[in-house]
Amino acid sequence: MVVGKKNTRLAVNRNKIKRIFRESYRKIAISMFSNDCLDIVIITRPGVIKCSSEELFGQLSKVWLKLREKVSKVRNSV
Repeated sequence: MVVGKKNTRLAVNRNKIKRIFRESYRKIAISMFSNDCLDIVIITRPGVIKCSSEELFGQLSKVWLKLREKVSKVRNSV
């Protein structure tokens, strides 16, 4: 997992974001995508470090649900 320096300069902040991503994936997304082979790329935006951990976790939950919908559409069309 990589969080670029462009939007998050300090290593401490990049590591915090990575921990939140990993925890969100472990708690929510791993059960959704256990049978799928996916490469997931998350690109942070400027100001992401200003969000609280809970807010970022909530946003990631929404992202995982959107991704699940897209994966199921692709699965159904094949």
